[in-house]
Amino acid sequence: MEQALVKKYIFRDFCEYILPYKLVNEQPDKWMIDIQKRYHSLAEKNSSQADPYQMCLAINNQLKKDFKIRSFPSIWDLNFHELDMLKSGKCYHATQYTTYVMRSLGIPIAMDFTPYWGNMNGGHEWNALIFNGHPVPFIGSESDPGLTKIDLARQRKRAKIFRRTYSFQQQSLAALTKDPLDIPVLFRSAQLRDVTDQYIPVSDAVVSNLPSGQNGTPLYLCVFNRQQWMPTAWAMIKHGKSKFVKMGRDIIYLPMYYQSGELSAAGNPVLINSEGLSVQINDNGDKTKLVIKQKSPEGPGITKGQEYELLIWQGKWKPVEKRTATADSIVYNGISKNALYRITSKDKMSKERIFIIDNCKPLWK
Repeated sequence: MEQALVKKYIFRDFCEYILPYKLVNEQPDKWMIDIQKRYHSLAEKNSSQADPYQMCLAINNQLKKDFKIRSFPSIWDLNFHELDMLKSGKCYHATQYTTYVMRSLGIPIAMDFTPYWGNMNGGHEWNALIFNGHPVPFIGSESDPGLTKIDLARQRKRAKIFRRTYSFQQQSLAALTKDPLDIPVLFRSAQLRDVTDQYIPVSDAVVSNLPSGQNGTPLYLCVFNRQQWMPTAWAMIKHGKSKFVKMGRDIIYLPMYYQSGELSAAGNPVLINSEGLSVQINDNGDKTKLVIKQKSPEGPGITKGQEYELLIWQGKWKPVEKRTATADSIVYNGISKNALYRITSKDKMSKERIFIIDNCKPLWK
């Protein structure tokens, strides 16, 4: 059965998505034979046409019974037998468990992820069946291949999508950097490949007017996630410019330097809009009115008697005004029209998002 499937793949895909004995940084484990014994009868039952998609679907239906997605454990890289004892874990663990099982049966599976949502907190991990040269995404043990609508849930936006690889990526930032501590944690692995354009519409963005003394060093585009800016893409500075390729759209990015473990702004925030055009968010002196009826796009409304503070981004977050709400909305007059804002309070801080002003109302990003 496995041999019939494997004959369908080019050698490169076989080496990358079936052959590897390890997935990430887990302890090596003799997992393949045990998995093949357990799923042998199910695999044989569905092997008549040697169709990778149908095989993947059948095996994943069984995995829905064998492994459950939960918030435990917090341990990151586990081998198959460790995961098999727990029979549950986070999305990351489910992708690992699924990858072990599928690859042992000759089904080419990748582990893809977005490190940080571009318009809300957190990130996500999922599997992808490599089928006819394209990824067919699914959440192992939870959803069927090709039916996972990752973007539709709460209209999540993905700035970057990476694939965990077994092969060493020669052009990764980790491969080009002498000391991994000089770069953000996300980029310290040389086994990540950018596959954003395999999933979503993308555009390039150029950041200009950078100091000549920074030539030859990386610049980062960051998204706002969990109340801070998180690096999600990098590009080398050349002749005072950095060109970022394959960036997700309808997201606000901030160009930043990274030095000694700290990020600092390198320019104005940039909105790559839904048409793929880059628009700088730069205060030009125009003023407007702002009416705020909620503190985030996720629903928390303005509560009468609660204290709120409006913040504006000017190289860092600076206070505009702190005010106690006297109604279910707050009105600000004469504030900068072309600027980036957030509104904060002591309640539900994890729900807070950044916004720009559109027709006197927040346009959440």
